[in-house]
Amino acid sequence: PEMKNFENWELEKLEAQQLLIENHRINSEKIQLEIKLKEKEAEWNQLQDRVFQLEDNLKVERKKVTLLEQQLRQFSQVETAVNKPDLPMGTDHVTSNEELENDPIVQVENPGQVTVQEAENWIKKIYHARWNLTSMRQSLCGSLLHLGSNLYSSPHHFLFEIIQNAEDNQYQTLTPRLRIICGNEFLILTNNELGFRPKDVLAICNLAVSTKKAGTHVGQKGLGFKSIFSATNNPYIISSPWKFYFQVGIRDNMDYITPYWCDKLPFQVENHLNSCNLNEEDRTIFYLPLLPRLHHKKSELPASENREKDFVEMIGASVDPLILLNTKKLRSFQVEDFTSEISREFRCQKDPTSTEAIGQLKSIPGVTDVTCSTAVISETRNSGIPMKFLHFEISFNVPEGTVSPDDSKRGNITKTTVTFAFPLGDFQLENEMSIYAVLPVRNLGFSFLMNADWELVTNRGNLLDNSWNQFLIQESAVFFLLT
Repeated sequence: PEMKNFENWELEKLEAQQLLIENHRINSEKIQLEIKLKEKEAEWNQLQDRVFQLEDNLKVERKKVTLLEQQLRQFSQVETAVNKPDLPMGTDHVTSNEELENDPIVQVENPGQVTVQEAENWIKKIYHARWNLTSMRQSLCGSLLHLGSNLYSSPHHFLFEIIQNAEDNQYQTLTPRLRIICGNEFLILTNNELGFRPKDVLAICNLAVSTKKAGTHVGQKGLGFKSIFSATNNPYIISSPWKFYFQVGIRDNMDYITPYWCDKLPFQVENHLNSCNLNEEDRTIFYLPLLPRLHHKKSELPASENREKDFVEMIGASVDPLILLNTKKLRSFQVEDFTSEISREFRCQKDPTSTEAIGQLKSIPGVTDVTCSTAVISETRNSGIPMKFLHFEISFNVPEGTVSPDDSKRGNITKTTVTFAFPLGDFQLENEMSIYAVLPVRNLGFSFLMNADWELVTNRGNLLDNSWNQFLIQESAVFFLLT
C-alpha cells in the first residue's frame, strides 16, 4: 500500500508540474497577445490620426480652390494685354470672366439654337480670355495641374465624372445611355443627350465653376471634368454645333481650361470615330487619345494572377452597373472593347411592388413620399445572372435650422431623398461599394446599398464630417430599421 500511495503521489506531482507548465504557457501567450493588442491599438490610433490629418488637408485644399476661384474672377477683370501673342479674335480687348458670364449666349438653354458660327466665336472668345490672363498665372497653373491630373488616385476616376455629367444632362429619349468604346490608344465616350449649352462650355473652361445646383444635380464642385486629364492631354469634344479640344503642353497649365476651335477633325480622329458605328443619337462625343503610358499592350497571357490588367482592360471593370439603381435619367451603360472584341450592355428596369414597410415609412413625421420597386440590372448582351433588388426610395422634409451654414452648402434645401437596395434571390453583394452619392463612394461592408445626397470630400473618396451628413445618417437609421 505504501508503494501504491507513493506512485499516486508521483503521478499527482507530475500532473501538478504539467499544470504549472501549461499555466506558464497560457500566461506567456496572454502577455504576447496583450502586447500585440497594444501594438494594434497604437497602429489604429496612428491611422485615425492620419485620417483626421488627411481630412483637414482636404478642407484646406477646398478653401484654396475657393480662394483661387475668387482671385481668378478678380484679376481677370483688370488684366491688360501684356506681351500678347497673335490671337485669332482680331481685337485688342481683353475679355474678363465677368464679361463671359454675362454674355447673352450664356442664357441660351436649348443646344439646338446655337449655330456653328456662334459656337466657334464663343470658343475663340474663351480662348482669348484665357490666353491673355497674365497676373496670378503661376498660382492658378499650380492649382489647375493639381485638379487636372493629381487630385484623383486612379486615372479611371474620370469615368465616374463622365457618368456624373451624363446623369445631369438633358434628354428627350426614353433610354438615356452612356457608351464607352475602348481602343488600343484611345477612348470614345458618347451620350445621347440634347447637347452642350454655351454655359456648359464656359463651365468646363473655368476653375471650380459649375452650372449645377446642390441637391438637384450629382456634381456641384465644378472640378469633375478636369479629372479627364489624368488619362489624356488632348481631349476632343463634339456636341451638335460644338467642335473643340484642349491641348496640355502648349503654354502652361492654363491649357487645362483653354479651348481651341476645331474646323476639321484630324484624320486619325475621324478614322476612329467612323469605325465605331456612331449614329445621330450620339449627340455628345468625347474623343480621348490616351497618354502613352496607358496604351493597351497586347499580351499572349490572359489578364489573371500572372498579369495585371492594363488601363484599357480595366475600363470595363471600372463601370459599376449598380450606379443604375441610383440614376433618375441614365438607364443604360454600353462598354465596347475593340482590343478584346468584347461588348457589354447593362440596363436597369424598375417595377413597382408593395410591402407593409411602405405604410410604416409614410407614418414617420416629415416623410413625404415612399416608393418600393423590384429593380433588375441585366447584362443584355450576355447570359449572366440578373442582379435583383428590393429598392426603396424615401423622400422627406429637411426641418429649418437642421443644417449649419458654417459647414454645409445644403442650408437652403428643404427636401431630400434616401434610397436602399436589398439583394434578392441568389445574388449577393461581395466586393461592391455599399455607400453611394449616385456614384460609388466607399465600401463599408454592408449587405445592402444605400444612396443619398451626401456631401463629399473633393476626391469623392469619403463623406465630409458636417451637420448635413450627420442629419442624413440619423434619418437613414430610422428608415433602415423599417425597410
